[in-house]
Amino acid sequence: MPRYFRRIIAAIFVTSLATSATAQCIEDRSTNAGPVAEATQCFLGARAASLAAIQPEILDRRTTQSGQLQATQGAAAGDTAGFSGPLWISLGVRYSELDDADLDLGLATIGSDLMVGPNGIFGLMVQTDLSNQDGTNGNSFDSAGYMAGVYFIRPGETLTFDGRLMAGQSRTDVSGGGDQADDVSGTRWLAAMRVTGERYLENEVLMIPHVGVSWLEDQLDSYTLGLNSVDEDSISYGQANLGSTWLIPITVNETAGSIVLGASGIWGFGDAAGKEVPDDLRGRVDLGLEFFRSDAWAASGRIYGDGLGHDEYEALGVDLGITLWF
Repeated sequence: MPRYFRRIIAAIFVTSLATSATAQCIEDRSTNAGPVAEATQCFLGARAASLAAIQPEILDRRTTQSGQLQATQGAAAGDTAGFSGPLWISLGVRYSELDDADLDLGLATIGSDLMVGPNGIFGLMVQTDLSNQDGTNGNSFDSAGYMAGVYFIRPGETLTFDGRLMAGQSRTDVSGGGDQADDVSGTRWLAAMRVTGERYLENEVLMIPHVGVSWLEDQLDSYTLGLNSVDEDSISYGQANLGSTWLIPITVNETAGSIVLGASGIWGFGDAAGKEVPDDLRGRVDLGLEFFRSDAWAASGRIYGDGLGHDEYEALGVDLGITLWF
């Protein structure tokens, strides 16, 4: 894809959903790295942190209200549910800053169930991302990538387990000092798992506690930019989170819905943690709305703030989703 066309798409995608986030390139991993290599490390770190944080929650897309979750559990146990499917779509965007270098990232994901049986639900998902960074030392990075893989949901009487395993590739254009390196190849893979419960409170408010962990490997091939030779580089980054979501029921024009409130703590770990991406415990809060018609469709929108209590990291983001049963 031509570099200018990729930048136009990324700008439209990010601007149309209007979000903001900030991350810090806290420390370079290699004191012997040149300025272009250091900028590359910061770009990989910022992209890895954004990709890990922007991932859609499968259970939120697959079952967006308690009634649909109960129907799913019946199907998984071999009973007859009132629907099949679903097809779900998620759009998310973030803006990040890394040592005076900002990164725009947009992510589009589509998924659908493949098998529903007594052992759970198995599905396929595909996502594509666009990112752009005006990096440190005057270097800029324009990237397009994808990942594809499988997900599962294992409902239980009190807890629900879900996870995903995905892998893919990326292409990055690097420019700086009047020089340019086009279509630098890269590979990445992601694994994640989450455990979710639920409990009804007063006034039919549903509390959904969760704990999850994810791990991302993101690699960029070696390239030459003018007189600068940059070695192959990679990022290993994981994050664990513990928190809860509260769904407050509402009705608008006879359409059922919920006000969504969320709060969680996040801890980053891996060889990039504390260097290109934050490693200290930080907080995140979510605010959103979701509406649904049973066995037909569900739509949701959220804004979130990330990095609460962290001196060097803060983030804002937007997440939109739609689910169709058929």
